[in-house]
Amino acid sequence: MSSIAPLASREISEALKAKGIDMLDAPVSGGEPKAIDGTLSVMVGGDKAIFDKYYDLMKADGRLRSAYRRYWRGQRHQTG
Repeated sequence: MSSIAPLASREISEALKAKGIDMLDAPVSGGEPKAIDGTLSVMVGGDKAIFDKYYDLMKADGRLRSAYRRYWRGQRHQTG
């Protein structure tokens, strides 16, 4: 999970998909204080099947704030 530029996320997702590697765009919100107390918000974008595959892992790491969206849309959700 990271906060990177939407275009970079899109380019990375396309390159990984071509190699058969799963990727979800999952920027986080809350900074260090929320990371410490375990209340990060995770805004996930990506293919629903991939989202479902990794849901439990993401749920354990933070609080999911939105359902799946198309690739790179999670990052757009965070930045406006």
